[in-house]
Amino acid sequence: MSAALISRADSVINDVLNAVAHAQEDIVVKSPPGAGKTRLLEDISALCVMHLQKTVMIACPSNDQADDVTARIAKAFPQIAVDRFVASSGGVPASLAGLANVTVVSDTQRLTAPVTIGTVAKFCEIDGLPFDRDFALYDEAYQVKNVDMLRTGQLAHRRIAIGDPGQIDPITRSSTRHFARDPQGPHVAAPKAMLAANTARAFHLPLSRRLPQDTVDVVQPAFYPGHTFDGVAAAGQRYIDASAHGATPADRLLDRALAAGSLSMIALPAGIMPVVDPEIVDLVAELVRRLTTRRFMVHDDDGSALLRPEDIGVVAFRRHQVSALRGALGNAFSAVNIETANRFQGLERKVIVSLHPLSGKARLDRFSTEGGRLCVAASRHRVNCIVVTRVGVTETLDRFAPDDGRYLGQTEDPYFDGWMAHATFMIKLEDRNRVIRP
Repeated sequence: MSAALISRADSVINDVLNAVAHAQEDIVVKSPPGAGKTRLLEDISALCVMHLQKTVMIACPSNDQADDVTARIAKAFPQIAVDRFVASSGGVPASLAGLANVTVVSDTQRLTAPVTIGTVAKFCEIDGLPFDRDFALYDEAYQVKNVDMLRTGQLAHRRIAIGDPGQIDPITRSSTRHFARDPQGPHVAAPKAMLAANTARAFHLPLSRRLPQDTVDVVQPAFYPGHTFDGVAAAGQRYIDASAHGATPADRLLDRALAAGSLSMIALPAGIMPVVDPEIVDLVAELVRRLTTRRFMVHDDDGSALLRPEDIGVVAFRRHQVSALRGALGNAFSAVNIETANRFQGLERKVIVSLHPLSGKARLDRFSTEGGRLCVAASRHRVNCIVVTRVGVTETLDRFAPDDGRYLGQTEDPYFDGWMAHATFMIKLEDRNRVIRP
């Protein structure tokens, strides 16, 4: 672990805290995966409440994220009172039970704590009610639409948006073509709109404390072409190994993938397949079974420990794939977290086994080509990630290179950006000999 890298990252965090305390403008913090976004959110909250004597609202995209932030702040700073703002039908979340400094509140007029935490959607319901805070903090802010920040930002005097610009864009269920050339359109990720309006000061966190450097070497150019960062762990510093090599075909693929680096790919023979590819589902399930039954040891920053099912995550891209994978593994592996990339945002596991969104496709579609989903899948691991796909992804990308027109003045093209991210991802893996073929 490089002391110089840690020092540089800490210096940027200190700059952010100084800007919170002494400047007046809004703030955008761009963070790579695993850079400590939530820890920074905790520190800013404590600074505002304990030192500046200010009040804070924290808006999160989902209830799970809001519960996690609430629990972390309440445990880290037991002297700070926290209101968890919930829907009227919501009870006390299990993760918050027993926290003496947390009050679960559904009535806006009963929000009295210096820190109020809720979902963006819940804060959007406040209109004309007596609620006013000094700071509005947005967790995972690149998942928040500009229209929602405009509705909630008026509840506070300053806005601070913290998020990962490489992940999935906000979900919009209606046409946005009328706003295609508007960098501050209602559908745009809130931090992008803030920066386009030139009303916020931007900071870039320079270090991923999660991803090993040889993963960063692939992920950064593919998904963060304008944001350079390093991994705190050098290549090979974190790894998993077994006491003996396996004897099955899946074991041999697994061992070759693990030896290739912290991020690798297994590519089965080419073929046009349905969304649920039975052969890939079976292989992913077998890889997970072999990871647990061969008693792999994880060598991480904190020492060595046996790899447990709860240390493993499986990332898919459609609900049908999740159901098929859960069925293939059965109840014996219920501790393995199997979810879509959308629901895996913000989570971390020691080892990830992931599908590929373009595997087996005859042609590209905008959902699968969107780069944020693959970025999430390839950046949830601390030690190893294996992506399972079919040969032919690069050829499909070549056949369907973007040629659609842009609107005059359009500054971003999500389809082209996603296509370029996928193409760069494949090139970087191939160049480093990390694509394993049976």
